[in-house]
Amino acid sequence: MVESTLISPDNTWALWAILTGIAALSIYLEQTYPWASKITGAIIGLVIAMALANFKIIPTDAPTYDMVWDYVVPLALPMLLFNANIKKIWKESGRMVVIFSERTLTIL
Repeated sequence: MVESTLISPDNTWALWAILTGIAALSIYLEQTYPWASKITGAIIGLVIAMALANFKIIPTDAPTYDMVWDYVVPLALPMLLFNANIKKIWKESGRMVVIFSERTLTIL
């Protein structure tokens, strides 16, 4: 049974606008308020999206969400890694990175 929502699953532009707005609001909250920086923007965005879905504003399944997972997330991961401080990561994690890398290579 398909339940109706305020924004239909086929309304791509409205869903993109809502998803972009959620992401912008999450980043703003994380950078502005100390309580939000402890939770992180990703969790805030997920909670907002879950609330909108539970209040039947956005659908729980739509082709737009597949697009996010197929294109946006894979592009975002390298962009996040470009900002990574490799020296700090090595200093703080040290041997754990080597162990994880060896384990990952043996699985492949």
